[in-house]
Amino acid sequence: MPAVFTFYSRSGKKGEKPFLEEAKKRELMKEMGVKVYACPPFLEIKDLSGKEFFDEILKKRLSAAVIVCGEDFRFGKNRECSVKELKEMCRESDISLIVVPIMMKNGEKISTTKIRALIDKGNIKEAEKLLGRKI
Repeated sequence: MPAVFTFYSRSGKKGEKPFLEEAKKRELMKEMGVKVYACPPFLEIKDLSGKEFFDEILKKRLSAAVIVCGEDFRFGKNRECSVKELKEMCRESDISLIVVPIMMKNGEKISTTKIRALIDKGNIKEAEKLLGRKI
């Protein structure tokens, strides 16, 4: 069953507006066929170690059979774990892992930071190109 684990649409930087409103994020996930949408408050899980996050959230709560993440994914308190550790945890737990390469355009990484900067500068069309959808 397709599931997504995410956080509320904010980077945590004081005063920064959400990148994507929560209702819109849920709507987009539903349109993509997501059946389970897990979005706990960050404060509930921010102190979990990478191993605790993997065991308690991904394995226990979500019963993950396949995990998909970006190649620069980091998780656990203070971003302590990387894809390298995740690969090992998945291997030990017989969970499939799909690592998605970083998306690049004109030699530059496509990221939330990049898209937010384009929006802040009023360059909505370019931000939409990078997102692959209208804002």
